[in-house]
Amino acid sequence: AKGLSRAQAGLVVAPVDLRALAIATLATTLGLVAVVALAGALTGHPLTHGVGAASPVALLVALLSFLGSSAVQQVTTQSLALAASPSQGISRGGVAVSVAVFVLAHAQASQAPLYLANVALFALASIALFTAGRRRSYALPLGLHAGWNFAQVALLGAPVPGAANTFAPWHWPDGPRWLFGGANGLDEGLLFTLALLPAFVVAQRLHRGRAPSA
Repeated sequence: AKGLSRAQAGLVVAPVDLRALAIATLATTLGLVAVVALAGALTGHPLTHGVGAASPVALLVALLSFLGSSAVQQVTTQSLALAASPSQGISRGGVAVSVAVFVLAHAQASQAPLYLANVALFALASIALFTAGRRRSYALPLGLHAGWNFAQVALLGAPVPGAANTFAPWHWPDGPRWLFGGANGLDEGLLFTLALLPAFVVAQRLHRGRAPSA
């Protein structure tokens, strides 16, 4: 990055790839619905259909809303990781600062240890996806974030934050809290941890497939 300062070079990101964003959002949405449905069936708490399901237009508006709110959080998260790193890459210290701020921003919802651990894990996954390609891109972490929230709230009616969405096509499983979460949806359950693991697998594969820099 000749001609750029170290700070400028560190903030270079690729434009958002709309195709990658769409794929990441769809894969996350379908994957999370499938994981929750499977866990519900295996534990005897299957998904049930909602009574007053939202219209396609309402679901589209909800998706756009989640894309917008997720974009703000992702830009903040990745910018903090970059700004707190001493070089143009992202250091462990930069990651730690970004994750800590992300957790603090969500801590008002719950102070349960598993909830906080899951929030930290989500921040780590988004940073891993942000740096996974040949150039840093918001497409994958934004798709993960928006698809995750859309699946939980708009499709599954998860109680986020603390109130179930009665217009979702399905009702959130009424299963054990340690698995399915509680007043803050999946974030407070072990299923959150398990459902997030594929994001790290994808990030690792993309890192391995990245061409080495000259």
